Amino acid sequence: MREVIIGENDEEQRLDRFLKKYLPKAPNHLLQKYIRTKKIKVNKKRAQPDQILNKDDVLNI
Repeated sequence: MREVIIGENDEEQRLDRFLKKYLPKAPNHLLQKYIRTKKIKVNKKRAQPDQILNKDDVLNI
């Protein structure tokens, strides 16, 4: 599992768009599946695809 801390350049971005930028080779349907099946968490809570990321959020992939 990877842990990513959101920096100033990535804040106020939707989670799904950040993941597409951070993991460019991963298929979009796979990223959506991981969000839906609770494999991706923000600050140890289940993530939503339209969730807005803030500076210093901890993203677990």
